Amino acid sequence: MMEKTTIIVKTHKNLERIAASYIRDLIPDSEVLVKPNGYAGIILLKVKSVDAQTLKTTLITIPEIEKILFVRKCVEANLDRICEAVRHLARVSLKENEKFAVHTVRRGNHPFTSIDVNIKVGTCIQQETQCKVDLTLPDKIFWIEIIDNKAYISIVSRDIFYRKKTPDKLDNMKYLKKTIIVQMPYLDEIASSKIGVRIGRIVQSYEIPSIIVAPIYRVNAKELMYFLQGIHEGIMSRYKLQLKTYNDRKVSKTRVYLHDLYQLVRNINRDKEGIIITTTKGQPIKEETITKVKSLYMDKKKVYVFIGSREGIPTGLFKFADILLDVAPQITLATDVAVSSIISAILNMLLL
Repeated sequence: MMEKTTIIVKTHKNLERIAASYIRDLIPDSEVLVKPNGYAGIILLKVKSVDAQTLKTTLITIPEIEKILFVRKCVEANLDRICEAVRHLARVSLKENEKFAVHTVRRGNHPFTSIDVNIKVGTCIQQETQCKVDLTLPDKIFWIEIIDNKAYISIVSRDIFYRKKTPDKLDNMKYLKKTIIVQMPYLDEIASSKIGVRIGRIVQSYEIPSIIVAPIYRVNAKELMYFLQGIHEGIMSRYKLQLKTYNDRKVSKTRVYLHDLYQLVRNINRDKEGIIITTTKGQPIKEETITKVKSLYMDKKKVYVFIGSREGIPTGLFKFADILLDVAPQITLATDVAVSSIISAILNMLLL
């Protein structure tokens, strides 16, 4: 009797049955168990042994499928049994000087946690092979899916993860920490608050150290209050989410200031601080502009980025700018999207 290959297929929750339907169409002789023991987001697949690459090539054509795990061992969900199985796999799979990681997903009630499994299995692998753990860029990942009383063990490459941080991604934060947003207020009794919330969420998303709201003349205090309250609300909503999301680093909260635009320009220390004014009358993004932006961030401790609102930045201030920048020629950006568009454009120039 031909041996069967066991595969764990992972999907977004509530898409298991759709994925399973396509699997049955593409691999008619497969045994497909959707939501084993009622657990969402998982399909247990058994197929008559064929080339693994052929199976993978078939399965990756199904967009609902997120991960494909070829099971190398299935054992009782017991730390000692799992460790014993992984020892053998590590001995035949890990080459000298290769680095590894352990990833465990546990479903059901057990006298141990996923972290307990990772630590135990990691120690067993090190004892067996002398290979080192590398959680950032491992050569191989020992992936363990525990479903109630069974543990399914796979070995996968690090490409299975789509990571936010990789060595080829440059550090945005060193540039963002130098950036101060100078925003002319959006004044409207109805829309000021909503626009403020959106701007607040954007500057906090980038963890801009501070945003300076800068009117150019006497303004309606009530409308300005709504705008400032909206910015604070947007910052706080995003900041709370970041605290939950970024467990590996400290999150910086954006500060909000109010300053007359003209007096602000007078107070900027031009020896140590730079000015970028964004305007439809500025220079487009080209090699010369990119060089200027890079030099400015390299030479100055702070860079003030001026952004207009319903009115643009007054042309009388243009002569004080180190760079006049037009990030989207022939397009007038809406106030609530201008900040994100401008910050993204500047970062892209700096990282080129």
